[in-house]
Amino acid sequence: MLLNSFKILKDRQKRFAWQNRRKSQQEKISVIVPVYNEKAHIAECIDSIRKQNYTNFEVIIVDDGSTDGTLGICEEISKRDARIALLAHDKNMGIPDARNTGLAAATGEYIMFVNGDDMLEKNTLDIMKRACDVNKSDICVCDIAYLYDGNVRKKSKYANGETEVITGKEFDMCYFLYPDTVVENISVWNKLFSSALFSDVQFTNNKKYCDEATVFKLTNISPKVSYIHEALYVSRVKLKGVAAGEFTNDRYDIFDAFMDRLKFYEEESQYDMMWYTLKKCMYWLYDFKNKAKIHGCYDKKYTVKYSKKMSEFYKNNKTKFEITSRDRKQIALFMTSFSIYCKIKDLQG
Repeated sequence: MLLNSFKILKDRQKRFAWQNRRKSQQEKISVIVPVYNEKAHIAECIDSIRKQNYTNFEVIIVDDGSTDGTLGICEEISKRDARIALLAHDKNMGIPDARNTGLAAATGEYIMFVNGDDMLEKNTLDIMKRACDVNKSDICVCDIAYLYDGNVRKKSKYANGETEVITGKEFDMCYFLYPDTVVENISVWNKLFSSALFSDVQFTNNKKYCDEATVFKLTNISPKVSYIHEALYVSRVKLKGVAAGEFTNDRYDIFDAFMDRLKFYEEESQYDMMWYTLKKCMYWLYDFKNKAKIHGCYDKKYTVKYSKKMSEFYKNNKTKFEITSRDRKQIALFMTSFSIYCKIKDLQG
């Protein structure tokens, strides 16, 4: 359970599942698969989509300038199934552009994104679509099974078969309150979206953290989010880079995603969410400084750049925050001297 206010609707879904199956199949789902150099896995990925129990779908493969033969494999796959369309970029433009290309071509009432090296369980689309129908939600989220080398699978710990329904703002809040569900919260690929949500939203050009900078805008504005605690999406784990614990300065790009959050919450007058974001930014900037020093790549310009941006947001909105005196002292210290703030954090352990 993520929040005490969640409502469990497992029995209700079972009771109404047969009534909604025929209606559910009437609406098309556009499955967008951005792919770049996934020769080893793309056929298995698309095969898992083609075998879905839910049959009213289209697959839009967007090859983002692959150089390893992936495009040729996709061409052969698309010839075998009329539901599969293939689009190709002349050069590698990054996953945000690939996803936006897929969105522009999508004709379905619902949208799902699948990474080119991942897979869906056979009933993924059917279960997620019916959850949207039964619960009248714009978004359905499922839990994840992580696939490691040697075909070892590990399900997320909340995959207990229950279904919960909350508001989009409550789901957005989980990002801050439950750190162990961050992947499930901000990832675009374990979610089924009403296509109407994308009328004013596209993926940002933050190539490394485009999910972080985009998905919350979709969940936050949704009246209802269905969360199915079944591992219906299979994510292939590649233990390198960030996943393996390595630290490089390009990880600071995540703070650009945080800046997008701050701007969004400011425009929406969601000052509680804005404060949660500022607190997370403050701690992560401190944490990143320590990690950069451990890995021998610390560059002060990054902490200066983002500490100034955070301070500016706080100055513009400080009268609107309902926070404790302790929190005000912490942010005042952060704004006065980031280095002293870090030293005190070190002493606090």
